[in-house]
Amino acid sequence: MQGEAAEQEFRPSQNHGYKIPSIKDMKLPIDRFTGKEEYPGLGSGFKDWGLQFLDELIAAQLVSGGD
Repeated sequence: MQGEAAEQEFRPSQNHGYKIPSIKDMKLPIDRFTGKEEYPGLGSGFKDWGLQFLDELIAAQLVSGGD
């Protein structure tokens, strides 16, 4: 009987002034890529930077004797 009384007294908490965003609110205005952008994909030197980073990482591992 106490469980039934507790269920009847339960009231869900209010949102305390916070707004719960809808799906429409969460949609970001991100346009689709057309391939005609100034910087398409991960261009603009990304591959060269990545290769240089790997070279430096390997050199640091060899010098330190670590894996």
